[in-house]
Amino acid sequence: MPLFKLLGLKKLSKLRVKQLLDDHRILHAWYSSVKKGKKIYYKKLNRYLTPNDIVKLHALVVLKLKSLGYLKNISCKKLKNKHSRELCLKSLKIEAKLSKKIRIK
Repeated sequence: MPLFKLLGLKKLSKLRVKQLLDDHRILHAWYSSVKKGKKIYYKKLNRYLTPNDIVKLHALVVLKLKSLGYLKNISCKKLKNKHSRELCLKSLKIEAKLSKKIRIK
């Protein structure tokens, strides 16, 4: 599934920082829940989320937050929760690819 369709990138530029930070927090909770075996149903996609879907969503949200000047000094290795650390490290790889392909305003 294309990343643009996954999150609705057109709407991403209109979100406020407060909403993006909350979404970032929720994505960490979702990833942890999915890794523990729970299922998260996402209405926009009309299906259950996989860990890979959450990593892609996380990468987009973090990329947008970084473009706004947030999350500059965060180190994945310093995160205490193992699932948060794993999500952060996986999304870094996707962020690198995305930053070359798209420009988030």
